[in-house]
Parts: sequence; structure tokens; C-alpha cells
Amino acid sequence: MNFPFPEANDHSGQKVLEYLAQLQRHNALLRESLALPQKENVLQQEQITQLKEVVEALEAEIRRLKKLPPKPDIKPITKPP
Repeated sequence: MNFPFPEANDHSGQKVLEYLAQLQRHNALLRESLALPQKENVLQQEQITQLKEVVEALEAEIRRLKKLPPKPDIKPITKPP
């Protein structure tokens, strides 16, 4: 977005102040627009975590109803430091 810079022959600081205020408003709008996707992303991650917990509980219930052994707790192999 292009902002008109005050004319050089204007000796009053009013135009400069208006220009700075316009830049500050524009900066605030940009920050707000950047913050929205981050908030949505956090909400989506929380929802995904909750849904994974529900799926795990349902899988455990199916195993119990079918009289199957519980899901094995297999840990990934890690290399020593």
C-alpha cells in the first residue's frame, strides 16, 4: 500500500503527524491480520489433540468389547547421545 508523503514545502508538522498516525493504523491492522491465523492454528491443534484422545478411547473400548489384549505400548528406539 502506498502512502502519500507530505509535500516538502509544507512547513506545518500536522501533515507529518497525520502520515505517522496513518502508518501506525496500518501497522496495527497488519499485526492483527497476522495474529488471526496463529490463533486459528492453535485452536485447530487443540481440536486435533482432543479428537486423537477420543479415537484412542474408542479403540480401547473396541478392544475391550472384543476381549482383545490392550494395545501394546511400543516406544521408538533412540540412539544414545
